[in-house]
Amino acid sequence: NILLEGISDYYYLQAFKKILGYDDNLKNTSMIPSVGASQVPLLASLCVGWGLKYVALFDRDNEGIKYADVIQKNLGEFASVTHICDTENCAIEDLFTLNDFNKFILVNTDKQKEDNNISNSKYLKENNIDKALISKLFFDNASKIKTKSLEKTTVDNFKTLYSHIFSSLNIKNKES
Repeated sequence: NILLEGISDYYYLQAFKKILGYDDNLKNTSMIPSVGASQVPLLASLCVGWGLKYVALFDRDNEGIKYADVIQKNLGEFASVTHICDTENCAIEDLFTLNDFNKFILVNTDKQKEDNNISNSKYLKENNIDKALISKLFFDNASKIKTKSLEKTTVDNFKTLYSHIFSSLNIKNKES
């Protein structure tokens, strides 16, 4: 089980599961979106109580760090936590390069991001762009997107994220 902060994480991870060809790797794994970082510890407790293997995946922002610590403190040896990336204030949208973010994420909006000095996630927040909607649209188009359509950095960022997930769940990565 992969416990997620929200529905946009779910859509991006499901999309990249297809794009990267990880369907076989994750055939016995469920992705469970929550309704915010504060609710993930409750899902983790349920997994522990039901004897289920899980990893809680958090953004590396104040909320994500706070609730990852809650799980580690309260669940002790049963805690399994990882972050989307190592960069401070990083969310899943920040794994996309500027070009891929404009081409695949902002494609259905009237906005294009020009400043690479602002994170993708901050850009979405500042421009009141619905994260859930754009992630769903990306997911809906994932079957048409091939790794060669994306920049290598974007692909590598999601491969690294999946590598952390695979490691946390003891899943052998069978590259396709």
